Amino acid sequence: MADREVEELSKQFPKFKSFAAEVENCLTIFEKSKEWSDYVSALSRLIKVLQRHDFNDSAKMGSLAVIPEKALVARRLAQCTNSILPSGVHRKALDAYRVLLTRIGPLQLAVDLVLWSSGLFSLFPHANSECKTMQLRLIVDFYIPLGMNLVPCLEGLVMSLLPGIEDESAAFFADTAACLDLIKHATSVEHFFKALWWLLGSSANVRLPLLGLLNRQMSRMGGVGAVGVIPGKEIVFRGLSVSLEDSS
Repeated sequence: MADREVEELSKQFPKFKSFAAEVENCLTIFEKSKEWSDYVSALSRLIKVLQRHDFNDSAKMGSLAVIPEKALVARRLAQCTNSILPSGVHRKALDAYRVLLTRIGPLQLAVDLVLWSSGLFSLFPHANSECKTMQLRLIVDFYIPLGMNLVPCLEGLVMSLLPGIEDESAAFFADTAACLDLIKHATSVEHFFKALWWLLGSSANVRLPLLGLLNRQMSRMGGVGAVGVIPGKEIVFRGLSVSLEDSS
């Protein structure tokens, strides 16, 4: 469907055809990248293409939400969030995500949520403080407005942010906690706690900050009797039993 849409837009709109060619050129640069500076150059080129004035006129393009070779673009962006790369590449990747998400808009992001989120979510645990702050702003600006459309990626989103609340003295603790609160309100208390309990029973590496989050959230809501806090006995029992057996 996506390839057919790109093909049709390329036939109808010369500017879109030029845009598609420019994106392909960017992908070629990514493919040839070997040093971290090459990735920064490739990301900078992609940002310029996405921001070009004549490529941001929907009347000339047919649609700003359609990204040619979007699966490959998403893969290249995800590669630039790899932990082995320096923070300079991560910052530029976050800049590219912001430009791209602004371009496609919330409706298309909701459709392609998994595609654009996999690389973005993987960055936060190993990002430096500056990149963590940048990523939190991205989530607030682009993900929170999706509301219930966030539910399909809720576990992944929450899990990615949990390292940000491990240390209460960290500079980004308050912002991360506030972001998690916004996610709860955007998706509903029940969906949010369901994600927390599910992660508690399935993700040992984030269990400690998760227990702290559950404790704070339940205390603020009035305990286990609050509506939505216990989304189901089975998922809660599994989370608690696995936690009690965890000797790590």
